[in-house]
Amino acid sequence: MLLTLSLSLLYSRRERGMKVVFLCFVFILMFASGNRAQEFSYDGDTGPQYWGSLTPSWALCSEGQSQSPININASLDTTNSLSLHWVDLVSPITILNNGHTYQIDVSSNSQGKAGYLIWNGIKYTLTQFHFHSPSEHHIYHKYYQLELHMVHSSASGGSLVVGFLFQIGLKNANPFVSHVMHPITQVARAIQQTNIHNSFHFSELLNSFNVNSFWSYSGSFTIPPCTEGVQWIVMADIGSVSDRVLTRFQRYVPFNSRYTQKLNGRVVF
Repeated sequence: MLLTLSLSLLYSRRERGMKVVFLCFVFILMFASGNRAQEFSYDGDTGPQYWGSLTPSWALCSEGQSQSPININASLDTTNSLSLHWVDLVSPITILNNGHTYQIDVSSNSQGKAGYLIWNGIKYTLTQFHFHSPSEHHIYHKYYQLELHMVHSSASGGSLVVGFLFQIGLKNANPFVSHVMHPITQVARAIQQTNIHNSFHFSELLNSFNVNSFWSYSGSFTIPPCTEGVQWIVMADIGSVSDRVLTRFQRYVPFNSRYTQKLNGRVVF
């Protein structure tokens, strides 16, 4: 009797244990499946042509009428005004490999002053900047080796991105890009973040560009959920990046460029 009872309890415990293990396994599968539905890439079944179908909240990626990037085939903007007030970054600086790009987060510098720009009288604060290779925007149907996106937001929730294009050059490589790329080895793995003790000077970037020479248009973010209503400014000058620096970036961040989107009647200034 006692033996039968003990065996019954033993099997009962085993059954409960197996049920717990099974339920945990199912939960893990469901969680993993849910996560996979939210992932995106730049090729295969989760590539740009499928972003809009990966989850309903990303529908704009395929249905939106004001998507970015675009091919620019227009005269330069002589209508709108731009004034840059970016504050140099000093330690500690947060750098991130988010699995899709190499990103530098910008909250404020050591004096507590956040960099910003003024676009047609509206202030946009710099929040982060990141890179794409090859360039996402094309100029007269030509792409370049690297594109830098400086992402801003306004107090009212508006978004503005300034794009800088770079090609491989033997001389006069942009020192800002070289310095920013140097610590990428510290976030060599996807979903890795760290703080570095360094300083980045925006004058090193801007010395290679005429900031009064640009195109502008209304578009979107170039990654899911492809939110529209983003003001884009794309600098007309092409900067230089060394082959060594570009190779360094591509070693840790593979191809991460969305193909160009239709204008759908939009005006590029």
